Amino acid sequence: MIKTQFLIVAVVLGICTYSGAEQLYVREVDEAMGTGWLHMRLEEIEHAPSYSVIEVTHTSGAPTASSAFVVRGMWEIARQRGTPFFIKLKEWEGPDGKWMYKVGFTYSDHVDLPSYFGESPKEARFLSVQQLAKIFRR
Repeated sequence: MIKTQFLIVAVVLGICTYSGAEQLYVREVDEAMGTGWLHMRLEEIEHAPSYSVIEVTHTSGAPTASSAFVVRGMWEIARQRGTPFFIKLKEWEGPDGKWMYKVGFTYSDHVDLPSYFGESPKEARFLSVQQLAKIFRR
């Protein structure tokens, strides 16, 4: 009986304290990379159930290092969400010159993109969290 009452109190407290708000992801880098300097900021500005909108500020850095920084940020968001696959749905330049990305997250790489996300990129290519872990966990 005491265990049941404790469980009920724990559940009620959990419901009362749950805010429902997701922690938005932010990653910054400011370090020497090879022959140059990489200075970037990646910020998740919208967190929907199946996708995120990401804003990237690129101050300096080579194209390869910059691309790797962006993909790693997307990979880390997928890991936080607990989804094994992600896909770049849309890419554009914001009015302030920042790079903008809409990234979809799924539990399968065999989803119907238009019905699942409401849109489909020109080149649909899912990336695997597990496969990228071999690169980013070094």
